[in-house]
Amino acid sequence: MQIRIALLVILTAALPARSILVDSPHEARYERAPADDPGWGNVGFRAGTSAVYLGDGWVLTARHSGFGPVEFDAKSYEPVQSSLIQLDVPDGSGRKADLILFRLDPAPDLPTLELADTSPAAGTEAVLVGFGSGRAAPVARGNAVGFRIDGRRGRRWGTNRVDPGRMEVPGPNKVETRCFGMSFRHGGSDHEAHATVGDSGGAVFVKEPDGWRLTGLILSVQKFPGQDPEEVLFGNSTLAADLSLYTPQIEAALGRD
Repeated sequence: MQIRIALLVILTAALPARSILVDSPHEARYERAPADDPGWGNVGFRAGTSAVYLGDGWVLTARHSGFGPVEFDAKSYEPVQSSLIQLDVPDGSGRKADLILFRLDPAPDLPTLELADTSPAAGTEAVLVGFGSGRAAPVARGNAVGFRIDGRRGRRWGTNRVDPGRMEVPGPNKVETRCFGMSFRHGGSDHEAHATVGDSGGAVFVKEPDGWRLTGLILSVQKFPGQDPEEVLFGNSTLAADLSLYTPQIEAALGRD
């Protein structure tokens, strides 16, 4: 079936930031950290989208989310003006990815995240955290069913499973990012979720034998042709940057290599 890719930027300046849509009526459960917390507090609000605090003062977000203040638990942190780094496509071509790093001053009092150094295998369950829109009324569009989005601001988490294969996802200003997909399926994971408007720059965590790792950064979604941007339908996909390919650049920037 034909699909289209949509960036998860905020639709208009008047709309609030929102959070991950979960296929569950028990929304309050997903508005607080999960019992096995992968890094809930490290996901912040960035100008209608999301950003992830890595440690040592550094945050990672989507290039289309932009450079600027990031809010963690209602406290805003200012960026260091000279610190902006845009990551490269990891093929030596010099092309740029839809990923940026910058420092905050002062640094938030948050833990350091471990970064993935291997790509997640197909079927791996992941935890998504972001400030996109939550679930509202059910909808049906032909053979496709799903939900409207609700417009409520707040951080939320959910789960999904990694699809087979990888794809080059284009973005504004001729950027291109290597991504993995996570398809939205009823019962596809324990807390099946999908990214929505405002989730760009949100986190994808995977638990490995030695603990949780930041594996992906949410960038965009795949929707059906003509689909209403205010809807999420089963069969849509969340697209996230495969950070294992960018970890060497990130580690070098943070002085961890």
